[in-house]
Amino acid sequence: MRPTRLTVLAVGALAVLTARAGAQADPTARPIRFGIGGGVSMPIGDFKNGGDAAAIKRDFKQGVAGQGYVEFRAPGTPLGFRAAVSYSRFGAGPVQFSNGTGTTAVTPNDGYSQILGGLANVSLQLPTGPIRPYVLAGVGAFNLKNTANFVVAPGGIASAEEQSSTNFGVNGGAGLLLRLGGIEAFAEARIANVYTKQEKFANLKNVQYVPITFGLSF
Repeated sequence: MRPTRLTVLAVGALAVLTARAGAQADPTARPIRFGIGGGVSMPIGDFKNGGDAAAIKRDFKQGVAGQGYVEFRAPGTPLGFRAAVSYSRFGAGPVQFSNGTGTTAVTPNDGYSQILGGLANVSLQLPTGPIRPYVLAGVGAFNLKNTANFVVAPGGIASAEEQSSTNFGVNGGAGLLLRLGGIEAFAEARIANVYTKQEKFANLKNVQYVPITFGLSF
């Protein structure tokens, strides 16, 4: 009976060591991970089409996106907490305003808009193998900056100004993680909705855009 007990103990010890080694080799088992990536950002809704103001309009064009994050996840659990910084920059079309006889362009196509966000997201990862889908959602504060925007004064005189404001917003999306040894590659798409006052940013009540990023997590 004694050899049998020793065999059982040896097999049990080997199983524990194997599980620990597997947890160490699995990059998703690390409690803290960092990610960085970049890609494109697409304005949607009124942000793309120039807003809903009758007197003044301006459309925005597809731009670039970037993000960096740190994610906390307890080993063996699918839920995580992610603190992230996101950046999007869009090209801007000419400002147009109605002067009573039609719509007239009053600025050249030389402006831009940028959005810098600080985000707190909850993520849910599905452990399905080397390719792992995930979803995330959360809230954040967004600083919006709009350059070469024109304010139309009485009499049809336009003057240039730079708009900047910080507003509350929400975001959500999904992505894929691909395990590459000790690091992971990711592809992620989110939709962000920033609530702003109409007179504070390009005559928009809210700003919606979709950043699509590709990067590495380690």
